[in-house]
Amino acid sequence: MLFRMKKLSLKKKLWLCCGSLLGILLLVGGIGYESARTTEALVRTVQFNVRKQGLSAAIELAVEREKVGGRDALLHSDTKYLDDARGDFRQQMASLDPLLSTPESHALFSQIENTEAAYRGFVDRAIQLHQSGDNTGALHSRQERI
Repeated sequence: MLFRMKKLSLKKKLWLCCGSLLGILLLVGGIGYESARTTEALVRTVQFNVRKQGLSAAIELAVEREKVGGRDALLHSDTKYLDDARGDFRQQMASLDPLLSTPESHALFSQIENTEAAYRGFVDRAIQLHQSGDNTGALHSRQERI
């Protein structure tokens, strides 16, 4: 090989070396481009999952706020905090619903909705008992369900 290089003219040697470098640069550029595309796709997936995680945390907070609102309604006959928490829960669940993609996530979503609806019924029943004057029954009804 070295013997053949000596026979090549300077112009051919330059073309060969520059062509090799150009080929290497194209290869490295192609690898970099493909790696950037893959990274961008992964970033979009992570952002999507972080959004779902944020909504899940907001739903959990809304449920906790609903518990506090129920206590507030029983102790102070003020349902404003409870109504706000329920509205927030519905809003967060509506935001999460279109993001679900697997049958398991839809099943969990339905389970959360059903559990919250059952809890809402228990709290409403306790509030009705409280408003009718049966404070002891309201407190016992709520404690048994929690």
